[in-house]
Amino acid sequence: MLWCKRIWRQPMNLFMFSVFHIATASIYWLVSREDATLFNGSWLLFHEVLTTFLLFSVLSNLWALILTDPTPRKIIFTENDHIEKGWDVCNTCEAYRPHRAYHCLTCRVCVLKRDHHCYFAGNCVGYSNARYFYGLLFYTLLSLTYTNLISLEYLIKTTLLNPLQVFVSFFAPIPAAIAGFLHEDFVVLFVSTISLIALGYTCYLVLLHSGSFASGITLTEKNREKESYKERYRNGIFENIREIYGSNWPIAWISPLIPSSLRSNGAHFPHPKTRRANLSSSIRK
Repeated sequence: MLWCKRIWRQPMNLFMFSVFHIATASIYWLVSREDATLFNGSWLLFHEVLTTFLLFSVLSNLWALILTDPTPRKIIFTENDHIEKGWDVCNTCEAYRPHRAYHCLTCRVCVLKRDHHCYFAGNCVGYSNARYFYGLLFYTLLSLTYTNLISLEYLIKTTLLNPLQVFVSFFAPIPAAIAGFLHEDFVVLFVSTISLIALGYTCYLVLLHSGSFASGITLTEKNREKESYKERYRNGIFENIREIYGSNWPIAWISPLIPSSLRSNGAHFPHPKTRRANLSSSIRK
């Protein structure tokens, strides 16, 4: 299968893919073990439903991102498309590439409206799967925020009570275990610390990608300083949300399982010069 080849042939893809799933399972275990101690009655039911929904949302968006092909492989072009649209040639693929499509050295193929390569999914974020990437960010942020609300107080109290033991247990667990100095709740403390670090990293990713989400300018385009993409393809935030989430955009963000057709196939963006000329003429009018 194509997605399996993408992950297995790149060590970084495989490593990050494995880390994400192990961390997700560990954090879910951390949250679930607090059921009996922190909640009861209707609050317990709410907690269990919420954590299960968040876990499902994170993993379903991740796997939708993995399985959706952002390349033009399945698109049939007419013989003269590249001439009529003024497409450039990708020297690596030795083929014409649509506007806003760029080559990914990791995926070894051009990606439509390429934003960046996501190592957690082993796939590029492009026109057809950007919806799942933003959904993954959103639900990961919610999940880690909720996890830290539950576990942070315990982590702080335990660290303040036995700072030396916690420090040694965290940074040298094997020697600490041999010496009988390993903290009895080492696994809980370790996972709690990982969830706190993961929350900080997720906040960084949200800030990094918020500009692209609001403007419609991809990270690949932003990094190409010599090209004036900021004026060529800039959208308003609501227009860009419609482009990302498709026809059912008001509810499509809730779950990747909600069908929502996109406006196009991602290959027929207007020529940059044509778009710029149209903008100039509209301003004159």
